[in-house]
Amino acid sequence: MLTITRQLIMELEQNTSRESVWYETMLHMIIKYGNIEDAHALYHCFITHPEDWDYINLLEGLCKLGDRELGLELYRWAFTEGRLRVGLPGDILTACGYLGVQEAVGSLLHYALDDSKSWEWQTRACLGLLQLQLDDKEAAILRRTIEETMGQSLFNEFLPALSSQVADASLIPKLYHWGEQQASIDCNAGLVLGIALYGPEYREWIRQILWSPYWEAHDTGTGTCVWMYRAMSHVGLTFTDLIDDVRHTLTDTEDRQRMEYQLDVLYQMLCEKLQYRRLSLSVLHPNQETAEEIYHALYHWSTPDYDDSIIGLIIKRLGMDYCGLQDFYNLRTRLEMRIAHDMETIYLLSQHNQV
Repeated sequence: MLTITRQLIMELEQNTSRESVWYETMLHMIIKYGNIEDAHALYHCFITHPEDWDYINLLEGLCKLGDRELGLELYRWAFTEGRLRVGLPGDILTACGYLGVQEAVGSLLHYALDDSKSWEWQTRACLGLLQLQLDDKEAAILRRTIEETMGQSLFNEFLPALSSQVADASLIPKLYHWGEQQASIDCNAGLVLGIALYGPEYREWIRQILWSPYWEAHDTGTGTCVWMYRAMSHVGLTFTDLIDDVRHTLTDTEDRQRMEYQLDVLYQMLCEKLQYRRLSLSVLHPNQETAEEIYHALYHWSTPDYDDSIIGLIIKRLGMDYCGLQDFYNLRTRLEMRIAHDMETIYLLSQHNQV
């Protein structure tokens, strides 16, 4: 077990007063360098105070480092007759899916389809189901529910995310139209995810969503930005692709509103890349681009005499008074800090491996 795992557990048990970023960073390190032994330690710590937010966060490490056997142990501890024991968090529903606990499918269906449950419980259950196999009867139930819900403005947000498990890709245009014309932006994250899960061959649908103002895919208040980033990563839509699109818009269009919208979206997606995010889904592919690659695509000058970096193009087309210009200066500093951090990590690991 890692020393930092022992430290995290000790600080939680002693109720040490720390900022949340401290615990998040420790957990991130455990996930990066730990193994199944650390997962078991986090699990046994979690079940001592499963209602406490700092302890609930440990489920992320349990999922990333654990296995199906540990998932079954969690499921048997948390459920009684197919229902979560009173007082336990809905995050366990997603964790069971991440760890491949097929025995939990019936329970997750109950919580996903029960309209009396809160948004959080429905969401956690849908995200759990996304990572499990459904039989024909279960798939038919979900497909019928999705079809009955289609066209509504407000709905169980992540129900459409299950589309690829219950219907073929002919459903994609309907999902897109639903999100483009009918769904509230408060409820469109599941539609974004649902289309993305059909696979990389449908990446252009995700690209259309990304640049369409009707989806407000970069919205931080609704959380759509988080799932947009995960969706674009899953289908292989890279930051190089996005930056090329924005460069093209800044160079070839006179539509200032379009330029500003695409810059806003690009900036928020880059923030998602740089921000440590909580548990994703086991079925999603992450973005693999390095900070150095993104930095080069954004800020490199093709010649020493002309600034055709993203900042240079912004100044040329939108002027020095463009309100988002400082964001891209700040982003450059953040990327430089990440590059320095990555270089130091690589060096330290190489030194460790030589010992």
